[in-house]
Amino acid sequence: MAMSMFGGVVSYYRRCRAGQAGPFRLAELVGELSVSGLAGALVGLLGIHFQLAPPLLFALSGIAGHMGGRMIFLLEGWAAAVIKRFAAKTGP
Repeated sequence: MAMSMFGGVVSYYRRCRAGQAGPFRLAELVGELSVSGLAGALVGLLGIHFQLAPPLLFALSGIAGHMGGRMIFLLEGWAAAVIKRFAAKTGP
């Protein structure tokens, strides 16, 4: 979780430096940390499920945290496809 939240801090800092986030706001940073933590936790749980090596899992969690909402959007599409495949196999 710490790796993903650090990825969120880096993402927020990058946007501040690029002038995309405006002046520093604590509320925006807290929001970024929350979204990054969620993205990293989801990727971490998937990594545990797929038995990834811990160093790879930490790296992917950090990347997921940096991606934030974009990663959650990608995971949402993946989950929807998995659910559709499962529903097609089980039938009505």
